[in-house]
Amino acid sequence: MHNIRWSGLVAGGVVGLSALVLSSCCSTYRLHCAPELTRQTLPLPAGLRFNLATVAFISPTNVNSAWLSDFGVIYLTDSERRDHLMEQAIKTYPEVFADTADAVPLHITLKREAYKDNSGVGSCVACLTLTIFPLPIDEKVEYSVQVKATREELNARLATPVSFRREQVGRASCLPTGWIPASGGKGDSICDTERAQKTCETLMLDSCVQAIVTALRRVDPAQWKTPAR
Repeated sequence: MHNIRWSGLVAGGVVGLSALVLSSCCSTYRLHCAPELTRQTLPLPAGLRFNLATVAFISPTNVNSAWLSDFGVIYLTDSERRDHLMEQAIKTYPEVFADTADAVPLHITLKREAYKDNSGVGSCVACLTLTIFPLPIDEKVEYSVQVKATREELNARLATPVSFRREQVGRASCLPTGWIPASGGKGDSICDTERAQKTCETLMLDSCVQAIVTALRRVDPAQWKTPAR
């Protein structure tokens, strides 16, 4: 019973400390998405483009969110998320995507699948020292991207979701010690939470667009022009 109470107090202390540090913190981050972002080719029949008709984001209550928001913004509607993703898709693949009525509609489901926090005992040390020893950030978040077409005969090839992982390491403190660059991880060191959120948004949108293209490559491009059976 005492162990349960102690663990509850520690967990509550870490949560409370995190809220305090977030509101007035010195922090540094390194962000990375795996697999690596690489531009793909998707030859399509002349005039064929895809439109992201709907985008839904599923965040199960039993899967924690990370220190940084999933898409760089805490409160984002599916409609707003769709607009951001559509903009990024057109920017990255103008020959594949178009936000027009004659483009082939796709329905996208994004899901936060798993979360792992590797900060361990460092979080307790930060709590007990009031972040004189900075609060460590070492997180991995798994996501899946599901693409669905309006033609059911094409969905068999699109059925398997495409997965990617976001990794972030860093440190945060109420003191300038939080600006000491974090060790480990990949990506440039970012010494500002607002900039880190923006970088997170760009990485996530890029990864989602690449995942969508990966799924579309499973379908013979000519089939999109073939009349529905």
